[in-house]
Amino acid sequence: MANAVIYARYSSAGQREESIEDQVRVCRQAAERDGLSVARLYHDDATTGRSAEGRDGFLRMVADAGSGLFDVVYVYKLDRFARNRYDAAVYKAKLRRCGVELRSATEAVGEGPESILLESMLEGLAEYYSVALAENVKRGQLGNAMKCKHNGVRTYGYDLGDDGYYHVNEEEAAVVRRIYGMYADGASMPDICRALPQARTKMGRPITVGFLAKCLRLEKYKGVYSYGQTRVEGGMPASVDAELFDRVQGMLASRKRRRRSTMDYLLTGKLFDAEGHRYQSSSGHGKSGRKYTYYRCPATGHQVPQHVLEDAVAKAAADVIAADDGAVESIVAMLMAAQSEEMADTLAALDATRRRLEQNGREQERVVDLAARTGAVDAVAAKLERLAAEKAELEVALAEMELDAALVDEDQAEFWVRRLMGRSDPLEAVRLFVDRVVVDRERGELRISFTFDGAKNDPHQDDPDGGSHKYPVAEK
Repeated sequence: MANAVIYARYSSAGQREESIEDQVRVCRQAAERDGLSVARLYHDDATTGRSAEGRDGFLRMVADAGSGLFDVVYVYKLDRFARNRYDAAVYKAKLRRCGVELRSATEAVGEGPESILLESMLEGLAEYYSVALAENVKRGQLGNAMKCKHNGVRTYGYDLGDDGYYHVNEEEAAVVRRIYGMYADGASMPDICRALPQARTKMGRPITVGFLAKCLRLEKYKGVYSYGQTRVEGGMPASVDAELFDRVQGMLASRKRRRRSTMDYLLTGKLFDAEGHRYQSSSGHGKSGRKYTYYRCPATGHQVPQHVLEDAVAKAAADVIAADDGAVESIVAMLMAAQSEEMADTLAALDATRRRLEQNGREQERVVDLAARTGAVDAVAAKLERLAAEKAELEVALAEMELDAALVDEDQAEFWVRRLMGRSDPLEAVRLFVDRVVVDRERGELRISFTFDGAKNDPHQDDPDGGSHKYPVAEK
Protein backbone atom coordinates (compact mmCIF):
# COMPACT_ATOMS: atom_id res chain seq x y z
CA MET A 1 0.00 0.00 0.00
CA ALA A 2 1.43 3.36 -1.07
CA ASN A 3 1.90 6.01 1.58
CA ALA A 4 0.32 9.44 1.48
CA VAL A 5 0.68 12.63 3.50
CA ILE A 6 -1.72 15.49 4.16
CA TYR A 7 -0.96 19.19 3.90
CA ALA A 8 -3.45 21.53 5.60
CA ARG A 9 -3.44 25.30 6.01
CA TYR A 10 -5.69 28.13 7.12
CA SER A 11 -5.03 31.84 6.73
CA SER A 12 -5.31 34.69 9.23
CA ALA A 13 -7.31 37.11 7.11
CA GLY A 14 -10.38 36.83 9.32
CA GLN A 15 -12.65 35.15 6.75
CA ARG A 16 -14.45 31.87 7.48
CA GLU A 17 -12.02 29.00 6.83
CA GLU A 18 -12.42 25.25 7.37
CA SER A 19 -10.41 24.28 10.41
CA ILE A 20 -7.28 22.18 10.23
CA GLU A 21 -9.20 19.29 11.80
CA ASP A 22 -11.92 19.42 9.15
CA GLN A 23 -9.37 19.53 6.34
CA VAL A 24 -7.50 16.54 7.77
CA ARG A 25 -10.71 14.55 8.22
CA VAL A 26 -11.81 15.06 4.60
CA CYS A 27 -8.30 14.28 3.30
CA ARG A 28 -8.14 11.05 5.32
CA GLN A 29 -11.47 9.98 3.85
CA ALA A 30 -10.16 10.65 0.33
CA ALA A 31 -7.01 8.61 1.03
CA GLU A 32 -9.10 5.70 2.32
CA ARG A 33 -11.24 5.79 -0.83
CA ASP A 34 -8.07 5.64 -2.90
CA GLY A 35 -6.71 2.76 -0.81
CA LEU A 36 -3.81 4.74 0.63
CA SER A 37 -2.51 5.05 4.18
CA VAL A 38 -1.66 8.45 5.64
CA ALA A 39 1.89 8.46 6.97
CA ARG A 40 2.28 12.08 8.09
CA LEU A 41 0.52 15.42 8.51
CA TYR A 42 2.04 18.77 7.55
CA HIS A 43 0.25 22.03 8.37
CA ASP A 44 0.63 25.80 8.64
CA ASP A 45 -1.59 27.76 11.00
CA ALA A 46 -2.68 31.35 10.34
CA THR A 47 -0.44 31.61 7.28
CA THR A 48 -1.24 33.07 3.88
CA GLY A 49 -0.89 30.92 0.76
CA ARG A 50 0.21 33.77 -1.51
CA SER A 51 3.86 32.82 -1.01
CA ALA A 52 5.81 29.81 0.18
CA GLU A 53 7.90 32.09 2.37
CA GLY A 54 7.06 31.63 6.04
CA ARG A 55 5.13 28.38 5.48
CA ASP A 56 7.42 26.07 7.42
CA GLY A 57 5.12 23.03 7.23
CA PHE A 58 4.77 23.40 3.47
CA LEU A 59 8.52 23.71 2.90
CA ARG A 60 9.21 20.66 5.11
CA MET A 61 6.71 18.66 3.07
CA VAL A 62 8.39 19.67 -0.20
CA ALA A 63 11.83 18.83 1.21
CA ASP A 64 10.66 15.44 2.52
CA ALA A 65 9.22 14.55 -0.90
CA GLY A 66 12.69 13.61 -2.09
CA SER A 67 13.20 11.09 0.71
CA GLY A 68 10.79 8.51 -0.74
CA LEU A 69 8.61 8.50 2.37
CA PHE A 70 5.38 9.09 0.45
CA ASP A 71 3.89 9.00 -3.05
CA VAL A 72 0.84 11.28 -2.75
CA VAL A 73 0.09 14.62 -1.08
CA TYR A 74 -3.56 15.32 -0.24
CA VAL A 75 -4.91 18.84 0.20
CA TYR A 76 -8.48 19.85 1.01
CA LYS A 77 -8.50 22.16 -2.00
CA LEU A 78 -5.79 23.22 -4.43
CA ASP A 79 -5.76 26.70 -2.91
CA ARG A 80 -4.47 25.13 0.32
CA PHE A 81 -1.32 24.17 -1.62
CA ALA A 82 -0.76 27.66 -3.08
CA ARG A 83 -2.67 30.80 -4.00
CA ASN A 84 0.02 31.93 -6.41
CA ARG A 85 0.12 30.29 -9.86
CA TYR A 86 3.89 30.51 -10.14
CA ASP A 87 4.46 28.94 -6.72
CA ALA A 88 1.88 26.26 -7.54
CA ALA A 89 3.62 25.39 -10.82
CA VAL A 90 7.12 25.40 -9.35
CA TYR A 91 6.37 23.29 -6.29
CA LYS A 92 4.14 20.81 -8.12
CA ALA A 93 7.00 20.32 -10.57
CA LYS A 94 9.34 19.64 -7.64
CA LEU A 95 6.92 17.03 -6.31
CA ARG A 96 6.64 15.39 -9.75
CA ARG A 97 10.43 15.14 -10.05
CA CYS A 98 10.35 13.22 -6.75
CA GLY A 99 7.60 10.92 -8.04
CA VAL A 100 4.98 12.50 -5.76
CA GLU A 101 1.45 13.34 -6.94
CA LEU A 102 -0.67 16.20 -5.62
CA ARG A 103 -4.40 15.42 -5.14
CA SER A 104 -7.34 17.57 -4.09
CA ALA A 105 -9.72 15.82 -1.70
CA THR A 106 -12.74 17.87 -2.80
CA GLU A 107 -12.03 18.91 -6.42
CA ALA A 108 -12.35 16.29 -9.19
CA VAL A 109 -9.68 17.54 -11.58
CA GLY A 110 -9.25 14.35 -13.63
CA GLU A 111 -6.22 12.94 -15.42
CA GLY A 112 -6.71 13.81 -19.12
CA PRO A 113 -5.49 16.87 -21.08
CA GLU A 114 -8.55 18.81 -19.94
CA SER A 115 -7.38 18.38 -16.35
CA ILE A 116 -4.46 20.72 -17.06
CA LEU A 117 -6.88 23.47 -18.11
CA LEU A 118 -9.18 22.85 -15.12
CA GLU A 119 -6.32 22.79 -12.64
CA SER A 120 -4.91 26.01 -14.10
CA MET A 121 -8.33 27.65 -13.78
CA LEU A 122 -8.67 26.58 -10.14
CA GLU A 123 -5.22 27.95 -9.34
CA GLY A 124 -6.02 31.20 -11.16
CA LEU A 125 -9.23 31.58 -9.17
CA ALA A 126 -7.31 30.94 -5.95
CA GLU A 127 -4.82 33.68 -6.82
CA TYR A 128 -7.65 36.04 -7.81
CA TYR A 129 -9.43 35.33 -4.52
CA SER A 130 -6.25 36.04 -2.56
CA VAL A 131 -5.63 39.38 -4.32
CA ALA A 132 -9.29 40.34 -4.06
CA LEU A 133 -9.26 39.45 -0.39
CA ALA A 134 -6.33 41.81 0.22
CA GLU A 135 -8.21 44.60 -1.54
CA ASN A 136 -11.33 43.81 0.46
CA VAL A 137 -9.34 44.00 3.68
CA LYS A 138 -8.06 47.48 2.75
CA ARG A 139 -11.56 48.54 1.75
CA GLY A 140 -12.88 47.14 5.02
CA GLN A 141 -10.27 49.06 7.01
CA LEU A 142 -11.29 52.30 5.28
CA GLY A 143 -14.93 51.49 6.01
CA ASN A 144 -14.05 50.85 9.64
CA ALA A 145 -12.19 54.16 9.81
CA MET A 146 -15.24 56.00 8.49
CA LYS A 147 -17.19 54.41 11.37
CA CYS A 148 -14.37 55.30 13.83
CA LYS A 149 -13.55 51.63 14.50
CA HIS A 150 -10.11 50.69 15.78
CA ASN A 151 -8.82 48.45 12.91
CA GLY A 152 -6.66 46.66 15.48
CA VAL A 153 -4.49 49.73 16.24
CA ARG A 154 -3.61 49.65 19.93
CA THR A 155 -3.42 52.93 21.84
CA TYR A 156 -2.32 53.40 25.44
CA GLY A 157 -5.32 54.40 27.54
CA TYR A 158 -7.83 52.44 25.46
CA ASP A 159 -8.95 48.84 24.97
CA LEU A 160 -9.98 47.34 21.64
CA GLY A 161 -13.64 46.42 22.09
CA ASP A 162 -15.21 43.29 20.59
CA ASP A 163 -17.69 45.65 18.94
CA GLY A 164 -14.85 47.17 16.92
CA TYR A 165 -14.69 50.46 18.83
CA TYR A 166 -12.24 51.99 21.31
CA HIS A 167 -13.17 51.85 25.00
CA VAL A 168 -11.40 53.77 27.76
CA ASN A 169 -9.07 51.67 29.91
CA GLU A 170 -9.60 53.45 33.21
CA GLU A 171 -6.32 52.33 34.79
CA GLU A 172 -4.21 53.50 31.84
CA ALA A 173 -6.36 56.61 31.33
CA ALA A 174 -5.61 57.64 34.92
CA VAL A 175 -1.88 57.53 34.07
CA VAL A 176 -2.51 59.59 30.92
CA ARG A 177 -4.44 62.24 32.90
CA ARG A 178 -1.65 62.37 35.48
CA ILE A 179 0.92 62.86 32.71
CA TYR A 180 -1.06 65.76 31.25
CA GLY A 181 -1.69 67.27 34.67
CA MET A 182 1.98 67.11 35.72
CA TYR A 183 3.15 68.62 32.45
CA ALA A 184 0.57 71.41 32.70
CA ASP A 185 1.86 72.12 36.23
CA GLY A 186 5.39 72.61 34.90
CA ALA A 187 7.01 69.18 35.40
CA SER A 188 9.60 68.16 32.83
CA MET A 189 9.31 64.91 30.91
CA PRO A 190 12.21 63.28 32.85
CA ASP A 191 10.48 64.33 36.09
CA ILE A 192 7.25 62.67 34.92
CA CYS A 193 9.11 59.46 34.06
CA ARG A 194 10.64 59.38 37.53
CA ALA A 195 7.22 59.96 39.09
CA LEU A 196 5.75 56.94 37.28
CA PRO A 197 8.25 54.11 37.92
CA GLN A 198 5.55 51.39 37.88
CA ALA A 199 3.74 52.54 34.72
CA ARG A 200 4.15 50.30 31.68
CA THR A 201 3.28 50.75 28.02
CA LYS A 202 1.09 48.32 26.07
CA MET A 203 4.30 46.42 25.28
CA GLY A 204 5.17 46.15 28.98
CA ARG A 205 8.03 48.65 28.80
CA PRO A 206 8.71 51.51 31.26
CA ILE A 207 7.48 54.99 30.37
CA THR A 208 10.17 56.93 28.49
CA VAL A 209 10.60 60.53 27.37
CA GLY A 210 9.94 59.41 23.79
CA PHE A 211 6.66 57.80 24.87
CA LEU A 212 5.66 60.99 26.70
CA ALA A 213 6.48 63.18 23.69
CA LYS A 214 3.99 61.18 21.61
CA CYS A 215 1.44 60.82 24.40
CA LEU A 216 1.27 64.58 25.02
CA ARG A 217 0.44 65.23 21.35
CA LEU A 218 -2.04 62.40 20.70
CA GLU A 219 -5.40 63.87 19.74
CA LYS A 220 -7.21 60.62 20.54
CA TYR A 221 -7.08 61.57 24.23
CA LYS A 222 -9.16 64.63 23.33
CA GLY A 223 -11.65 62.40 21.51
CA VAL A 224 -10.37 62.89 17.95
CA TYR A 225 -10.37 59.63 15.96
CA SER A 226 -7.66 59.29 13.29
CA TYR A 227 -6.63 56.48 10.96
CA GLY A 228 -4.62 57.14 7.80
CA GLN A 229 -6.20 60.17 6.14
CA THR A 230 -9.42 59.83 8.16
CA ARG A 231 -9.89 62.27 11.04
CA VAL A 232 -13.15 62.63 12.99
CA GLU A 233 -13.54 65.04 15.91
CA GLY A 234 -15.57 63.40 18.68
CA GLY A 235 -15.14 60.05 16.96
CA MET A 236 -13.96 58.24 20.10
CA PRO A 237 -14.30 58.59 23.88
CA ALA A 238 -12.10 61.33 25.32
CA SER A 239 -9.92 60.52 28.32
CA VAL A 240 -8.40 63.99 28.84
CA ASP A 241 -10.35 67.21 29.33
CA ALA A 242 -10.29 69.31 26.13
CA GLU A 243 -9.19 72.47 27.99
CA LEU A 244 -6.27 70.61 29.62
CA PHE A 245 -5.28 69.04 26.29
CA ASP A 246 -5.27 72.41 24.52
CA ARG A 247 -3.28 74.03 27.34
CA VAL A 248 -0.61 71.33 27.05
CA GLN A 249 -0.44 71.83 23.27
CA GLY A 250 0.12 75.53 23.86
CA MET A 251 2.93 74.82 26.31
CA LEU A 252 4.57 72.38 23.89
CA ALA A 253 4.42 74.96 21.10
CA SER A 254 5.76 77.70 23.38
CA ARG A 255 8.67 75.56 24.59
CA LYS A 256 9.52 74.66 21.02
CA ARG A 257 9.74 78.37 20.15
CA ARG A 258 11.92 79.04 23.21
CA ARG A 259 14.21 76.07 22.60
CA ARG A 260 17.02 78.08 21.01
CA SER A 261 17.21 80.65 23.82
CA THR A 262 16.80 78.17 26.68
CA MET A 263 19.49 75.90 25.22
CA ASP A 264 21.97 78.73 25.91
CA TYR A 265 21.60 77.70 29.56
CA LEU A 266 22.52 74.02 29.42
CA LEU A 267 21.55 73.27 33.03
CA THR A 268 18.03 74.73 32.86
CA GLY A 269 15.67 72.28 34.54
CA LYS A 270 18.56 70.15 35.80
CA LEU A 271 20.10 72.32 38.54
CA PHE A 272 19.03 72.20 42.22
CA ASP A 273 20.42 72.98 45.64
CA ALA A 274 20.86 70.36 48.37
CA GLU A 275 17.31 70.98 49.63
CA GLY A 276 15.79 70.42 46.20
CA HIS A 277 15.17 74.06 45.26
CA ARG A 278 15.44 74.66 41.52
CA TYR A 279 17.87 77.14 39.95
CA GLN A 280 16.80 79.29 37.01
CA SER A 281 18.65 81.23 34.34
CA SER A 282 19.35 84.85 35.23
CA SER A 283 21.30 87.77 33.82
CA GLY A 284 22.25 91.36 34.60
CA HIS A 285 24.35 94.23 33.28
CA GLY A 286 27.29 95.99 34.90
CA LYS A 287 27.96 99.73 34.91
CA SER A 288 29.91 99.36 31.69
CA GLY A 289 26.91 97.74 30.04
CA ARG A 290 28.51 94.30 29.97
CA LYS A 291 26.04 91.42 30.34
CA TYR A 292 26.60 88.85 33.09
CA THR A 293 24.77 85.50 33.19
CA TYR A 294 24.03 83.38 36.23
CA TYR A 295 22.09 80.44 37.58
CA ARG A 296 19.97 81.79 40.44
CA CYS A 297 17.85 79.97 43.04
CA PRO A 298 14.69 82.08 43.67
CA ALA A 299 14.02 80.30 46.98
CA THR A 300 17.37 81.27 48.56
CA GLY A 301 18.64 84.09 46.35
CA HIS A 302 21.89 82.21 45.78
CA GLN A 303 23.44 82.59 42.34
CA VAL A 304 26.50 81.20 40.57
CA PRO A 305 28.09 82.46 37.34
CA GLN A 306 26.85 80.44 34.38
CA HIS A 307 30.27 79.69 32.92
CA VAL A 308 31.63 78.43 36.27
CA LEU A 309 28.93 75.82 36.66
CA GLU A 310 28.76 74.77 33.01
CA ASP A 311 32.54 74.46 32.67
CA ALA A 312 32.70 72.31 35.83
CA VAL A 313 29.85 70.06 34.71
CA ALA A 314 31.26 69.75 31.17
CA LYS A 315 34.64 68.67 32.55
CA ALA A 316 32.92 66.17 34.83
CA ALA A 317 30.92 64.73 31.94
CA ALA A 318 34.01 64.33 29.76
CA ASP A 319 35.98 62.75 32.62
CA VAL A 320 33.27 60.25 33.52
CA ILE A 321 32.67 59.16 29.93
CA ALA A 322 36.40 58.88 29.21
CA ALA A 323 37.07 56.79 32.30
CA ASP A 324 34.17 54.34 32.06
CA ASP A 325 33.79 51.90 29.15
CA GLY A 326 30.54 50.76 30.73
CA ALA A 327 29.21 54.29 30.32
CA VAL A 328 29.98 54.14 26.59
CA GLU A 329 28.12 50.82 26.27
CA SER A 330 25.13 52.26 28.15
CA ILE A 331 25.04 55.38 25.99
CA VAL A 332 25.22 53.34 22.77
CA ALA A 333 22.39 51.12 24.03
CA MET A 334 20.32 54.22 24.84
CA LEU A 335 20.93 55.64 21.37
CA MET A 336 19.98 52.42 19.59
CA ALA A 337 16.83 52.00 21.73
CA ALA A 338 15.79 55.60 21.06
CA GLN A 339 16.35 55.10 17.33
CA SER A 340 14.24 51.93 17.35
CA GLU A 341 11.41 53.61 19.26
CA GLU A 342 11.34 56.89 17.34
CA MET A 343 11.74 55.31 13.88
CA ALA A 344 9.66 52.15 14.32
CA ASP A 345 7.51 52.86 11.25
CA THR A 346 10.54 53.67 9.09
CA LEU A 347 12.38 50.54 10.22
CA ALA A 348 9.32 48.40 9.50
CA ALA A 349 9.07 49.88 5.99
CA LEU A 350 12.77 49.24 5.37
CA ASP A 351 12.46 45.62 6.54
CA ALA A 352 9.40 45.06 4.36
CA THR A 353 11.17 46.48 1.29
CA ARG A 354 14.25 44.33 1.91
CA ARG A 355 12.10 41.21 2.32
CA ARG A 356 10.28 41.94 -0.93
CA LEU A 357 13.62 42.37 -2.72
CA GLU A 358 14.74 38.96 -1.46
CA GLN A 359 11.42 37.42 -2.50
CA ASN A 360 11.73 39.05 -5.92
CA GLY A 361 15.11 37.38 -6.43
CA ARG A 362 13.71 33.98 -5.46
CA GLU A 363 10.75 34.43 -7.79
CA GLN A 364 13.08 35.23 -10.69
CA GLU A 365 15.03 32.04 -9.99
CA ARG A 366 11.80 30.01 -9.94
CA VAL A 367 10.61 31.54 -13.21
CA VAL A 368 13.89 30.73 -14.93
CA ASP A 369 13.65 27.17 -13.62
CA LEU A 370 10.08 26.94 -14.92
CA ALA A 371 11.15 28.14 -18.37
CA ALA A 372 13.90 25.53 -18.51
CA ARG A 373 11.45 22.73 -17.70
CA THR A 374 8.37 23.78 -19.69
CA GLY A 375 9.75 25.79 -22.61
CA ALA A 376 7.18 28.56 -22.01
CA VAL A 377 9.72 31.18 -23.03
CA ASP A 378 7.40 34.04 -24.04
CA ALA A 379 5.23 33.99 -20.93
CA VAL A 380 8.24 33.56 -18.67
CA ALA A 381 10.11 36.39 -20.38
CA ALA A 382 7.19 38.74 -19.71
CA LYS A 383 7.09 37.68 -16.08
CA LEU A 384 10.86 38.16 -15.72
CA GLU A 385 10.58 41.62 -17.26
CA ARG A 386 7.94 42.62 -14.71
CA LEU A 387 10.02 41.22 -11.86
CA ALA A 388 13.15 43.03 -13.07
CA ALA A 389 11.23 46.31 -13.30
CA GLU A 390 9.86 45.80 -9.79
CA LYS A 391 13.36 45.03 -8.49
CA ALA A 392 14.73 48.26 -9.96
CA GLU A 393 11.91 50.27 -8.36
CA LEU A 394 12.42 48.56 -5.01
CA GLU A 395 16.17 49.24 -5.05
CA VAL A 396 15.58 52.93 -5.75
CA ALA A 397 12.91 53.13 -3.04
CA LEU A 398 15.18 51.34 -0.54
CA ALA A 399 18.09 53.67 -1.27
CA GLU A 400 15.86 56.73 -0.82
CA MET A 401 14.42 55.41 2.45
CA GLU A 402 17.89 54.61 3.82
CA LEU A 403 19.09 58.08 2.87
CA ASP A 404 16.07 59.78 4.44
CA ALA A 405 16.24 57.62 7.56
CA ALA A 406 19.93 58.40 8.24
CA LEU A 407 20.09 55.37 10.52
CA VAL A 408 23.22 54.66 12.51
CA ASP A 409 24.58 51.31 13.59
CA GLU A 410 26.28 50.51 16.89
CA ASP A 411 29.80 51.11 15.53
CA GLN A 412 28.83 54.57 14.29
CA ALA A 413 27.14 55.36 17.59
CA GLU A 414 30.21 54.28 19.54
CA PHE A 415 32.48 56.40 17.33
CA TRP A 416 30.29 59.41 18.07
CA VAL A 417 30.45 58.76 21.82
CA ARG A 418 34.22 58.25 21.70
CA ARG A 419 34.52 61.65 20.04
CA LEU A 420 32.79 63.09 23.07
CA MET A 421 35.30 61.22 25.24
CA GLY A 422 38.01 63.11 23.41
CA ARG A 423 36.33 66.28 24.70
CA SER A 424 35.76 67.76 21.27
CA ASP A 425 32.27 68.80 22.40
CA PRO A 426 31.82 68.33 26.17
CA LEU A 427 28.94 70.82 26.28
CA GLU A 428 26.99 68.48 24.00
CA ALA A 429 27.66 65.74 26.55
CA VAL A 430 26.11 67.96 29.23
CA ARG A 431 23.01 68.59 27.14
CA LEU A 432 22.49 64.91 26.30
CA PHE A 433 23.72 62.93 29.27
CA VAL A 434 23.55 65.05 32.44
CA ASP A 435 20.35 64.21 34.29
CA ARG A 436 20.60 66.35 37.43
CA VAL A 437 23.13 68.59 39.19
CA VAL A 438 23.01 69.48 42.89
CA VAL A 439 24.92 72.47 44.25
CA ASP A 440 25.91 71.60 47.83
CA ARG A 441 27.10 74.92 49.26
CA GLU A 442 27.91 73.44 52.68
CA ARG A 443 30.40 70.96 51.22
CA GLY A 444 31.48 73.21 48.35
CA GLU A 445 30.83 70.58 45.72
CA LEU A 446 28.64 69.56 42.83
CA ARG A 447 26.89 66.22 42.79
CA ILE A 448 26.06 65.09 39.27
CA SER A 449 23.97 62.17 38.03
CA PHE A 450 23.97 61.01 34.41
CA THR A 451 21.27 59.41 32.31
CA PHE A 452 23.47 56.40 31.65
CA ASP A 453 23.95 55.77 35.40
CA GLY A 454 20.33 54.73 35.94
CA ALA A 455 18.46 54.96 39.22
CA LYS A 456 21.49 53.94 41.31
CA ASN A 457 22.84 57.52 41.34
CA ASP A 458 20.68 60.00 43.21
CA PRO A 459 22.39 63.36 43.85
CA HIS A 460 19.94 64.08 46.71
CA GLN A 461 20.69 60.92 48.66
CA ASP A 462 21.82 61.25 52.27
CA ASP A 463 24.96 59.14 51.89
CA PRO A 464 27.72 61.60 50.91
CA ASP A 465 30.05 58.79 49.84
CA GLY A 466 27.67 56.92 47.53
CA GLY A 467 25.61 57.46 44.43
CA SER A 468 26.28 60.50 42.28
CA HIS A 469 29.60 61.84 41.06
CA LYS A 470 31.05 64.66 43.22
CA TYR A 471 33.26 67.56 42.11
CA PRO A 472 34.53 70.66 43.93
CA VAL A 473 33.31 73.95 42.54
CA ALA A 474 34.34 77.56 43.04
CA GLU A 475 31.62 80.17 42.79
CA LYS A 476 33.73 82.89 41.16
